[in-house]
Amino acid sequence: MNTLKPTKLETITLAPDWFLNTNHTGFVLAQRLGFYSEEGLALKQLPYTDHPTAARRVLAGEATLGLGPQETVIAYADSETPLVALAAVNATNPSALAVLEQSGITRPAELDGKRYASYGARFEMHVVRQMVRNDGGRGEVEERVLPKPTVPDALLTGQADCTWVFPAWEGVEAALRGTPLRLFRLVDYGIPNLYTPVLFARAQTVLAQRGLLEAFLRATRRGFELAAAEPQQAAALLAEAGLGDRVLLERSQREASRTYCGAGPWGRIDLGTWATYGRYLYHNGFIRDRQGNVGAEPAWHEMVVDLL
Repeated sequence: MNTLKPTKLETITLAPDWFLNTNHTGFVLAQRLGFYSEEGLALKQLPYTDHPTAARRVLAGEATLGLGPQETVIAYADSETPLVALAAVNATNPSALAVLEQSGITRPAELDGKRYASYGARFEMHVVRQMVRNDGGRGEVEERVLPKPTVPDALLTGQADCTWVFPAWEGVEAALRGTPLRLFRLVDYGIPNLYTPVLFARAQTVLAQRGLLEAFLRATRRGFELAAAEPQQAAALLAEAGLGDRVLLERSQREASRTYCGAGPWGRIDLGTWATYGRYLYHNGFIRDRQGNVGAEPAWHEMVVDLL
């Protein structure tokens, strides 16, 4: 007679930055292939909402971990409950500004006087306008803050001329619809590389649950590194999980798999890269306190905790 009791799995709750897509492949694979359960963990992925944000869900204790751009962690650095970054989903920034290819807009400088569909993020318009200025324009771009789920389609609906996308997902979707996008990569126009999305947690959570988070990251790394090495297999597993059309998933995964790891293992955040982007925001006067003042330069190294 088997008297062994089933092992109780510890649950990690994840608040996503967007609807499930190929930025999340590693989590899906680690869950479906049992990598989390091998570490004694169960992953609960919350449905995406724009209100509250992933950061606020983490701060409220609704989620253990959240996903969002590097700017999210920077924005909460001076709060009473700071967030810290634990891992980067992508080794380099895969996102870009996008216009419809048929729009005739060929460079950021031509966005002067145009409408930008905004997610309403704290540093977003600063970066967009700086890109335009760096390309020789005036930076006079009109911001249109739209409900977040509608932003990627704003170009097609005529609500905007430009927006910010992940080409491996929205770019592939647009191409399959017959409305290809023209992309402007941030690093090509003087904006330093940034990490997006990153996994973040409350600093207190790291102190209290370090071992649990290390186990979660080990399993997650296995998922993303498998996806990087075997994009076709990863796409098949995403299709089995019901994430979308098989053609979209295969094309998207081929693109996404290229940016997960770079030259090293998945997840590592280079402090120099992190600080360079942070200093870009700081020295351009984009980081201000609640009174609108530029204070002392933040301690960039305190925003990242290496558990990998």
